[in-house]
Amino acid sequence: MTTPSNTVKAYKLFRVNEKHPGKLFPLFVNSNTPLEIGKWHDAESGEQTESGKVKSKIGDLAYRPGFHSGDLPVATHIGGKISKDDKKPSYRPDNHVWAEVEVPNDVDWQTEANKRGVNPSGKLIAAKAHITDQLPIGGHYRYKTNPNMTGNWLISGSMKINRIVSDEEVKNINNSAGTSDLPRLKPFDHERYGFQKPQLQESSVTNIHHITMGRMALVDRIRGGVLQMRHLVSEQAGYKILDGSLVRMTPQEQRRRKRAARISARKRRSKEAAIIRAQHLSLRKRAMRLGS
Repeated sequence: MTTPSNTVKAYKLFRVNEKHPGKLFPLFVNSNTPLEIGKWHDAESGEQTESGKVKSKIGDLAYRPGFHSGDLPVATHIGGKISKDDKKPSYRPDNHVWAEVEVPNDVDWQTEANKRGVNPSGKLIAAKAHITDQLPIGGHYRYKTNPNMTGNWLISGSMKINRIVSDEEVKNINNSAGTSDLPRLKPFDHERYGFQKPQLQESSVTNIHHITMGRMALVDRIRGGVLQMRHLVSEQAGYKILDGSLVRMTPQEQRRRKRAARISARKRRSKEAAIIRAQHLSLRKRAMRLGS
């Protein structure tokens, strides 16, 4: 495939298998085909059913061809359940790992996706703003299953995996955005699955002209006539990314985001408490088993 000229960074959740050390597998669709780190891969359409859905490891899914990644390393709807009575996933399985990826940004597919999501009255319906009859070759589009989901899906025609992301970095990225992923029962075992443990990195960009995340960025600033590189600016600091520009949020929006962050933190504490009770863990073992 042709290497794209313009790209956007994102995060994608993969499955690993100790019988295949150092390999990353898609979670559901085409899940038996590993993807190599550092190489561009073209997306392939999964096998469709008679009803128009795509066959996957967990059953038939909505057909939106392309690689699915996200603004943030968060996927609270995908994971394991401590109890059979749990209605939603409550922890991140041992064989799941996050990776930083790049997706192409040479072709504008967002306009096409938005056009398909407009109803007869002219209102954009987020759940309908998707492309179901072709791959978004040369680009990507952002998609929300509902307006309240954290971040966006980035559905792309190709993808390159840059590196796997440590549990510590996942936590730092999400904390800066006021959200959190599912907790682990124990830290990800890099050696067991054939990976070297990555060094903790600042996961974002170097200046305002190359913003790659929807909810946090690293920008240049000047203090005392000296350029200070890689200064973190996030929603918690009162900023947001809007149409590729860094803008300050209104006081009302800041309050709303802070409330959402507090609610997310309470949910995380509740999930951790449930894990502790279910696994009969002592408070002394809590940090080690949860990876916090």
